[in-house]
Amino acid sequence: RGTPERDYNDVRKLCEKFKLNLIQVNIEPVIENYMKILPEAPTGVRGNLKSRTRMTILYYYANLNGGLVVGTTNLTEYITGYYTKFGDGGCDLEPIINLTKTEVRAAAKAMGIPESIITKPPTAGLWEGQTDESEMGLTYDDIDKSIDYFRSNGKFGNDDVSLKVRSMYEKNAHKRGMPLSPGEEKVR
Repeated sequence: RGTPERDYNDVRKLCEKFKLNLIQVNIEPVIENYMKILPEAPTGVRGNLKSRTRMTILYYYANLNGGLVVGTTNLTEYITGYYTKFGDGGCDLEPIINLTKTEVRAAAKAMGIPESIITKPPTAGLWEGQTDESEMGLTYDDIDKSIDYFRSNGKFGNDDVSLKVRSMYEKNAHKRGMPLSPGEEKVR
């Protein structure tokens, strides 16, 4: 629900270009059933539930076909923590995790990905009208400049964007490692 038709069209174009099979699963009935047994929640909490439901279905098909789930988190999302723990952040490998959003766009262009995909506002599609940049309050271009500074200098800058990116990085540190159990640090 709430996914624009142009997104479906973009996926179809991509599948045709790379000769991929498309399996479309409507997760709305699953979400509706969850909401029958769970209390009402803010939009972001419900969005995370959708992300985790998507990942469950991806693992279902990976297990069914002896495959792996390939993640889509890029460096910009990884640094800021802009992904759902055990949702889109749950996968077996992350091939673009060392590329900023700017670098992902350049790679996509070089690969011949349709321009409609490269230039549209990034969104997780978790609710109608949601975009990554509006939710984060920063543009990917500005975040990537801050990350480039960090890569070059080993620390974040002192400008407003860099301070916000550093705050997001610190706040979401829990997403970037496996959970520890009491006493486990002695085992590792």
